[in-house]
Amino acid sequence: MADWTITADTSAAMLDELPETSDIERNWRAPEVSERKRHLASAWAWARVTYGDFVFSPQMRPNGRRPRDNRDLAKYVQRRWQHICRRNGTYAWLRQRLTTFTGELIAQLDNETDAAL
Repeated sequence: MADWTITADTSAAMLDELPETSDIERNWRAPEVSERKRHLASAWAWARVTYGDFVFSPQMRPNGRRPRDNRDLAKYVQRRWQHICRRNGTYAWLRQRLTTFTGELIAQLDNETDAAL
């Protein structure tokens, strides 16, 4: 999972399940749907699947131990990390979807590992 990320298609499928925007805006701010949000979600999923710290995710350090290449993306993930871990609103919805997604991914990886043994 050294260079893993949620694909644009998978991200789009998750966003298709987002509640109606008018319902969200009534209670929270308008949801941000962007490439940066996809990378934030990827870092969260990577940390959950690997039981690692998000600072070592490909979104934060795409070249492993070398310094960050994309400082703007890394800063965005760093600033939003507390929100995706704890906040309500669209972050809670995203966290719920990612929990289901990562559970399925972990099961898939476990099945592949068992088959290889």
